[in-house]
Amino acid sequence: MKKMMSLYVMLICILINSIGCGNARNKEENTELNQKEVLIPVNSVQGFTSMNGFKAEDGKFYFTGIQNNRWGFYELDLNTHAIKEVYGKIGEYDVFIPIEKYGAIYVDVDGNLYIRQDGKDRKIDEEIYGTYSPNLLVSPDGKGILYTKGKQENASLYRYLIGEASPIRIKEKISPDAFFTFSYTTHWSNQSHYFIFNNKEIYDEAGKLYATINGTAAKWAPNDGRVAFIKEPKDLEKNQIFVGDWKSYIGTQFYLFDLKQKKEEVVYENQNGIIDAIDNIQWAKDGSLVGLSVGEIQRTSNGALESIDYEKVFVHRIKDGWGKEIHKVPYNFYEILFDTHIYGSSIGKRDQVEIVEISSDARKVFDQPVILNARDMFIISSKDRGYLANGRALIEIDKEGRERKILELPWDINEMYLDHDSKKIIITNKEYLLFVINL
Repeated sequence: MKKMMSLYVMLICILINSIGCGNARNKEENTELNQKEVLIPVNSVQGFTSMNGFKAEDGKFYFTGIQNNRWGFYELDLNTHAIKEVYGKIGEYDVFIPIEKYGAIYVDVDGNLYIRQDGKDRKIDEEIYGTYSPNLLVSPDGKGILYTKGKQENASLYRYLIGEASPIRIKEKISPDAFFTFSYTTHWSNQSHYFIFNNKEIYDEAGKLYATINGTAAKWAPNDGRVAFIKEPKDLEKNQIFVGDWKSYIGTQFYLFDLKQKKEEVVYENQNGIIDAIDNIQWAKDGSLVGLSVGEIQRTSNGALESIDYEKVFVHRIKDGWGKEIHKVPYNFYEILFDTHIYGSSIGKRDQVEIVEISSDARKVFDQPVILNARDMFIISSKDRGYLANGRALIEIDKEGRERKILELPWDINEMYLDHDSKKIIITNKEYLLFVINL
């Protein structure tokens, strides 16, 4: 994806704010902001030759980094600026996933699966393989593990919950396709330990088959109450398509599956075809809306995805079934912002970020967008506020679409995170220096 956008919208706001009787109040607000929102350097991170953020929460920032030729996982206290090395030598593992209370789940180079708790390692299973890396998915709460055991031709699906004596086998001898596409087609739910396997089978917290959907792509609602999915077409051979190096199918119907009622319904149809190539299915964070991006699909002569000429985003409101196509959204990536806007940009080329109000189609354009991090991409949202970088300008936007510039940075952003608990923004630059902004 690309880098974020220009200041001309900000200049308009400044002009508007400078007119009329609001002058004195605005000067007072600006003075307060200059005192409150300061770019604070964190000197304790100096000496790192690489730094990649993991997450920010509870007043802490977690990141991987290389210091003195040692690749480790670190915790930074955002108040005291003290740094703690949580794990060292993480490069020695095929997969290493930190979990709460300084625990970790990892697979070593021999395919052995371990869990680390209270400084002690316990072997869970062995023969954990994958096509490029081990097939292993950790649940959002860090307490559940889904993985395949064995080689592709004879692999089985297992689930392990922390605290259980041993893993349970969910499905024996999964298909080679399900093994190959495991990381794309298997999905933990967000708040429970339900999961979807191969975009078709829904399992409950006991690991029992709960329901089936016939999807080519699927995504849980934030509260786990529904699953949005693209229905698999009847003629699989005719509609087969290779997306990168994995096989999918072009469907025409977008469905919602109600988990409690075990009932599915069509909410959108497009006879020209729909696929989920790059996060085409998106939910609003509060679960009130679900969206699907749509465009003309171009295939090569051997059935590979050549391109998608994106045209629009369909948005569906859960509470009353209202739906709308938002046209002129030619971007291969988008997200629902709050429950009032969508924003889009394109991965793979330098492009603008465009924010569109769903109800009115009113638009804002930023032409120097910055990719903030792997989770939040272009905008980090927190309740009714969002934060983005347009070139070196750090900008706040609210649920009504109003914006203000927080500050102009003296260098380019490398990564940006927001700790929702302490209300601090964390920014790293290209020199691997780290700064904190108090909101």
